Amino acid sequence: MRQRGYEGASMLNIAKAAKASNETMYRWYGDKQRLFLEIVKSTASETDMVLDKALQESNPPEDILREVGRLLLGLLMGERSVSLNRAAASDGSGTLGAAIARGGRERVFPKIVSLMGRLRENGQINPPSDEQAAQWFLYLLVGDLQTRRIIGTLPQPTRKIVYAHVDAALLAFYQLCGNPKIE
Repeated sequence: MRQRGYEGASMLNIAKAAKASNETMYRWYGDKQRLFLEIVKSTASETDMVLDKALQESNPPEDILREVGRLLLGLLMGERSVSLNRAAASDGSGTLGAAIARGGRERVFPKIVSLMGRLRENGQINPPSDEQAAQWFLYLLVGDLQTRRIIGTLPQPTRKIVYAHVDAALLAFYQLCGNPKIE
């Protein structure tokens, strides 16, 4: 798929790469679109599970936000997400893009909004709304990095680079949200 894109990938090519038979792939997934939707679902479930675990811990909300930032940026910059987004961009039907949105942002964003509420209740941020704070956080965290990865102008960052970017994004976020602890 990486070489051919979504439109150019066939179930036969995918089966060969997976060292499986074409018949097995069709029996398990039915068609290419359902295979890609299963990949999206799997990626979303993994992310959801890690995010839920982080949000349920009794760690301070600012530590959870840092962990969530690292998780999200690492995921979005990773090869699986980049490949899925490239495939979605070449899917003329829009089905794969819609599945990515449902499995990704639509599931994650409300949880980030909830985390912003915890930060606000603790007096750590003072945004116009929890939703606005979540938007700002994501803009500062991701910016154009994901797009640059998808179009191939940015290599996959190391963990050290991801962590440094998250720390810089959080500093800007807290300044933007009026964190009384940051001067």
